Amino acid sequence: MNIIIICLVFIFIHINQLINMNKRFQESNKIEQLWRYRFYIAIPFMWMYYMIVGFKVYIDRKLGDTIIQTSEYELLKGMRLWKILVGDQQGKMKWYYTSEEVFNKIKNKKNE
Repeated sequence: MNIIIICLVFIFIHINQLINMNKRFQESNKIEQLWRYRFYIAIPFMWMYYMIVGFKVYIDRKLGDTIIQTSEYELLKGMRLWKILVGDQQGKMKWYYTSEEVFNKIKNKKNE
């Protein structure tokens, strides 16, 4: 019986999440934030996969106003790869800051 209740709660949270997905992470209540943190679970597994297989970032060259696509690439490893994966998952969580919040943070840093 408890398992059924837990499953129903998770289904309700998931449906509620789909309806309210336009809300930012910061504006969500604690239950929604906890539910959105599920995206973080995949980061270590993705990191291990890309450390083995390799995460290719292709390098484009700019010649004047035109961008030339090349077959050159750089393999991301370590903390750079981790930070990209975290940023990707935060995008899925709708975790972003408004320009007003960024400017206020910059002003507070200057005042310190």
